[in-house]
Amino acid sequence: MGEQALRDGLAAGIRGFVLYNYPYAGSGMHGPGRYMEMSYEHLIAEGEKLWAHWRRLTEGRFWPTVMPGWDRRPWLRDNDLLRTGSTPDLFRKSLQHARNYVNADRVVMIEAWNEWGEGSILEPSVEHRFAYLDAVRSVFCPGASEHRDLTPADLRRKPPAFDLQLPRITQWTFDFNPQGWTGKGVDELRTDHGALVITTTSGDPQIAAPATYIDCSRYGRLRLRLKAVALAGGPEQVPAQVFWSTVRYAMREDTSLPFAVRLDGCWHIYDINLRESPKWTGLADALRLDLADRPGITLHLDEVRLMEDRGGG
Repeated sequence: MGEQALRDGLAAGIRGFVLYNYPYAGSGMHGPGRYMEMSYEHLIAEGEKLWAHWRRLTEGRFWPTVMPGWDRRPWLRDNDLLRTGSTPDLFRKSLQHARNYVNADRVVMIEAWNEWGEGSILEPSVEHRFAYLDAVRSVFCPGASEHRDLTPADLRRKPPAFDLQLPRITQWTFDFNPQGWTGKGVDELRTDHGALVITTTSGDPQIAAPATYIDCSRYGRLRLRLKAVALAGGPEQVPAQVFWSTVRYAMREDTSLPFAVRLDGCWHIYDINLRESPKWTGLADALRLDLADRPGITLHLDEVRLMEDRGGG
């Protein structure tokens, strides 16, 4: 933020400024592009310098942000800074420091809940279980009772019955309109000759289905009929993914499956075996397609269909 923008914000009465994250603080790097390692303890120290700096610039209207870690190798492999040595105890230390920088709003931000692709994770995990959340509890809720882990008996209990009026759409053919699908990083969704037509405008284009509730035990495959074309001289195909969420699992990298979309301008059928993922289970409640990884690709999506398993398997 420039100095003039900051002055304008203060004059307008903005009462809370915040840094989303600061993984490169004190590293000499300003973004991805090469590999470097620096410690999480160094990040804590640099974060505290930033809090003091921005509290002064914003006349005290600043909310400090604490990061649980930073590791973008799932997304960028070895082309970014890696913060090493994050532990729940060090995270607790950073939270304790942040308490000294809160203003009258008494707000501390944490980035992020479940950025698994960035290694900035507060959500319970197999590795650390509830330790990072317990650190938050110990710093901000002293004297609170301990949490109770779910037992195998809890996991075996059947979920409550769902209202039979919930939408259960398993097929979209786009004969007359987009049928409730929405897009992000694409131009306006439209239909043409019974197909949903989009052109990607970003490096992370997405289209999402309207609300629907799918019994994962009944539907094991997703079938797409589509054609795609890009500017001349580009690749022959691009990576794509199907994402979903369930009443148990949020939409994220481990609730997705990859496939590749051919850019030859011809119609193709893509059959995705959803059972390849252990997270395709229970009741799915959202579906999203990331059909390309770059702008300038035009896609015609003729059909999206969830396929029933033969024999109910």
